[in-house]
Amino acid sequence: MRLTVTTKIPPTFMGGQVGGGNQLLHGMPCSHPSLFPHKQCEVNMIKKISHIGIAVKSIEEAAKFYEKIGLKIESIEEVPTQKLRVAFIPVGESKIELLEATSDESTVAKYIEKKGEGIQHIAFAVDNLPEALTECVNQEIQLIDKEPRPGAGGADIAFLHPKSAYGVLYEFCKEKK
Repeated sequence: MRLTVTTKIPPTFMGGQVGGGNQLLHGMPCSHPSLFPHKQCEVNMIKKISHIGIAVKSIEEAAKFYEKIGLKIESIEEVPTQKLRVAFIPVGESKIELLEATSDESTVAKYIEKKGEGIQHIAFAVDNLPEALTECVNQEIQLIDKEPRPGAGGADIAFLHPKSAYGVLYEFCKEKK
C-alpha cells in the first residue's frame, strides 16, 4: 500500500515575498513569518563541531572503551580554573573531550552527581568569539559567559545557556591555531 500526502503551500512560502528570509523548509526556501518569526543570524559564525564534551568519573577507565573502538587519547591536561582534567581524543576534524572533575565543587562533578556520566556539552568552533557572543545577544540567546575565558587546549571558550538551546549546553570555542 502506498500513501501519498499532498500539502498546499502558499506561493509566498516558496521563496521569499513574505519576510524576505532564506530559511529552509524541507530543503526549500521558506520565509513565511508565522513559521520563522525570529531574526535570522546574518553572520555565518560556526565553522564546525570542535568537540563533544563527555563527563566521566575517570579518564583512565573511559579510555578503555575508546581504545576498544580504535580511538586513542592524544593528550591529557589539567585545567585548574575549571577544576578539571581533560583528555582529547581526535575523531576526524573534531575531538571527543573527556572531562574528569578534580574537585567536588566543579561543574562536571555536579553534572555527574545530578545526571550521571555522559555527554555534557557540544562545542562549535568559531573564528571570532567576541563577535559570535555579540550576535547571540542580538539574537536574544542567553549566555553563561558574556566574555571569552581560557579553556582546555589553549582555546578561548564561552558557554550558551541551555535554557536558550532546548536543554543542550553549547560552547563556542576559538581554537588555538
